[in-house]
Amino acid sequence: MSHNFNEAARLFNSGQYFQAHESWETLWRQKIEESDRLTLQGLIQIAAGLHKLYSLKQTPGVDYLLRQGLKKLRDNEYEGHNVKLLRRQIRALLKKIQEGAISESEKFSASLEPLK
Repeated sequence: MSHNFNEAARLFNSGQYFQAHESWETLWRQKIEESDRLTLQGLIQIAAGLHKLYSLKQTPGVDYLLRQGLKKLRDNEYEGHNVKLLRRQIRALLKKIQEGAISESEKFSASLEPLK
C-alpha cells in the first residue's frame, strides 16, 4: 500500500486534493483493518474539504468535512507520514474559517510530509 499511499500524499501536498481524495478512496475500499480504514476516511474527508474550499470556491460544509476528518486522524503518523503536523495545520485553517479570516485568493499550505 505504501507506494499508492505515497502517490496520494504527493498529490495532496501539491494541492491536487480531488485526485488525492480519489486515490485514498481506492485504498480505503481495499483495507480490512478498521484503524487503516478510519485514518484513510479522515484523509479523504480532509482532501474533500480542501477541494471544496480551494477548487470549487465553496465554503458551506467545508468546516464539517474538515472536523469530521480530524476526528478520524488519531495517530501521529501513518505510513511514514506526519499526521500530527497535518492535524495542526487543519486546526489552524478551521480557526481562520470560523473567524471569517480566509479569502479566496489565499492558498492554505496543508501537507502530509514524510517523517524524517
